[in-house]
Amino acid sequence: LSFQSKYAGSPARFIGIENFIELILDESFLKIMYNTIFYTFFGVFIKFLIGLISALILNEKIKFVSIFRTILFIPWAVPTVISSFIWLWIYDDFSGLLNLSLQGLSLTEEYYSWLADPNLAMWSLIAVVVWNGTPFYTMHFLAGLQAISKELYEAAEIDGAGIIGRFYYITLPSLKDVFTITIMLSTVFTSTSIVVVNLMTNGAPS
Repeated sequence: LSFQSKYAGSPARFIGIENFIELILDESFLKIMYNTIFYTFFGVFIKFLIGLISALILNEKIKFVSIFRTILFIPWAVPTVISSFIWLWIYDDFSGLLNLSLQGLSLTEEYYSWLADPNLAMWSLIAVVVWNGTPFYTMHFLAGLQAISKELYEAAEIDGAGIIGRFYYITLPSLKDVFTITIMLSTVFTSTSIVVVNLMTNGAPS
């Protein structure tokens, strides 16, 4: 169908790659592609960093670790639609939690239009995606960390490897496959999920 010109109720006509040329020359399409790549790249990148740090912390023997794990996984359990409406309230210009908190802490006297300002809207949406999706990374990375043999770390420590050395030579190589699968799935989920963007901004601004 993509190589044809087709209207409802009329026969299709072969036009080669004209549809693709029209897309590539369309400024709106190029803008959409740029926004999607930007949104996906930074969303996935930030989720990866926070997820890895969270997993490393939760993998340690600390008090109340089960409580921390439960709290961390709450965003993943909240349906996307509900979390979008929660963040709509947080970002509200005049009565939103974020603006009121910033003013209460005397960090600003202004009311920011988080979802209406072109300079803030993209990062505001990325923050929601990061909040909602980071537990996905943490769960995968934590499972991968717990599968690494403790004997490897003990042997490396005996050989004189420090924390950074053990992380670089044991943790990262051992999690390589987990990283690949998690990033691949998250990239697909993030780039194709229109729910957050549609509910919170309806595609605006720009």
